[in-house]
Amino acid sequence: MSCSAAKNAGLAGPGLLALALALSGCQALDAATPPSAPAYLVAASGRIDSSGEARSLVAERDGVITQLLIRPGDTVRRGQPLVQIACADSTAEAAAATARLTAANANRQLVDEGPRREDRAAARARADEAQLRLDDARDLAARVVLLRPAGFVSARRVTEVESEVKALERRLAAAQAESSAIAAGARLPERAAAAAQAAALRAGVLAAQDAVRRCTLRSPVDGTIVRLNRREGEFSGSSTGTVLMVVADLSRVVVRAEIPDEAAAAVRVGQRVVVWVDGNSARFPGRITELAGQMGRKSARSLDPSDRFDRDVREAIIGFDSGHPPAVIGLRVNVGVVP
Repeated sequence: MSCSAAKNAGLAGPGLLALALALSGCQALDAATPPSAPAYLVAASGRIDSSGEARSLVAERDGVITQLLIRPGDTVRRGQPLVQIACADSTAEAAAATARLTAANANRQLVDEGPRREDRAAARARADEAQLRLDDARDLAARVVLLRPAGFVSARRVTEVESEVKALERRLAAAQAESSAIAAGARLPERAAAAAQAAALRAGVLAAQDAVRRCTLRSPVDGTIVRLNRREGEFSGSSTGTVLMVVADLSRVVVRAEIPDEAAAAVRVGQRVVVWVDGNSARFPGRITELAGQMGRKSARSLDPSDRFDRDVREAIIGFDSGHPPAVIGLRVNVGVVP
């Protein structure tokens, strides 16, 4: 008797024992037979990633790492310092640039304000003194000229006095010009030159401060340190693009699946998928949230030795509404797209 017939048979008496034995055999057979796998539109490989992609952080300058401010697994915030690189040279240059700017700003202020009140008074006093000396010399020259016809003074003396008058006239002109220049203050080109010098030094300070800023590597995102590649005393390797650490937002993970080219046009955003990890019976339902508009080369290797690695694939981003696979960045998973 078949299992279906035994289940539908209505036996009584001695046949009831035979029916019970037949049904127990059918239950054992049903338990030993695994359920059939769901039919997927396409099965693909993928990798676990953070919702904002994992960031591979590189230092902005070469130097020896003097301090690690985090450890693997630490949660960090955007802008938080992560690594400190030796920076004595940049710090010293920033201090020197700041000092030069301070001097230039002071000079600019002096130029804008012009000479001090005491300097103006002194210049006027020198001009007044020169005027008095000239007046005395002119008075002496006038008397000498009057005495010359009577023979009381020589022609040579007259010449000397007249020369002294001319010299004092030139000295007076110089003193008056100096007084006028001091009273007028700095000229427009002088003020412009002082302002330009201060601006140039201000730019130098900003450049020096930026060099100091580059000595500290900060987190560009909120996330978790998932890998640390360098320790204190090691070289940062900025010029060679050495990755110091990887930070990722593990609060919400996604799967980057690679849809084979034969099914690339059949999938769509919003389509339901099932994700699982090899060796784990748990199944995680999700949906396709993004689809690449361009085909690319496959990067997630499967365990199938016959699977071609150089084939074209279409990347699909899969999100989860509730539970998700383990938040291990780069973990290979399997994806089944539900028709």
